[in-house]
Amino acid sequence: MGGASAYGVFEFNAEGGVRALDVTTTEGEHGRERAIGFNHDVGGTSYRSGGLVGKWLKKGNVWWEGSHQSHLWHTELLGYDEQLVNPAEPATLNALLKNGKRSGDTITGVITFKELEWVSRWAQHSTHAGWDSGTRLSYTITLNSMNVISRVRSTFTFADGLDELVGRTLHVDTRYSRWGGNVSIKAPDPGETTTELCIEGICNWRLPG
Repeated sequence: MGGASAYGVFEFNAEGGVRALDVTTTEGEHGRERAIGFNHDVGGTSYRSGGLVGKWLKKGNVWWEGSHQSHLWHTELLGYDEQLVNPAEPATLNALLKNGKRSGDTITGVITFKELEWVSRWAQHSTHAGWDSGTRLSYTITLNSMNVISRVRSTFTFADGLDELVGRTLHVDTRYSRWGGNVSIKAPDPGETTTELCIEGICNWRLPG
């Protein structure tokens, strides 16, 4: 099963939670899309440009601002292609180390959705949350010369969810760099931003959530 390709920056807090992100997806189902988000929690604010949302914006608007969703804003960015493993969360990293075996600069292991969601807030609010808790996710963590995570690869087979996904295997490969570096994530220009979407001639339409 193919996956989306994405790049961007994250700002984490001490607990590994995401304070802000700026991520661009280049090969998603609906084309190139960029998302900027703040306050990784219910009620946080996200800005999306391009992709499916871009087709629903009025002329002159580049960004859609959403803050009403009951879901967290990262979950709709990569959809079913998202990386479920967030190594910035200390509890998640501890679980991965406990379940895995180290050989040189790599750590490999297997963890179930239930085990991952138990320790990871990121996984709890992913697109896959609530699906078959027994699904096994295989992972490989690569460390750089400074013993810092530089890459996470994960693989699992859909045992539940949408009919067209059941039985398919998803591979996600994420690279990390500049841990601890300063990042600056800013909201888009208000003059290019709207809270309104127009679908089939109906405006003031909101995404479900």
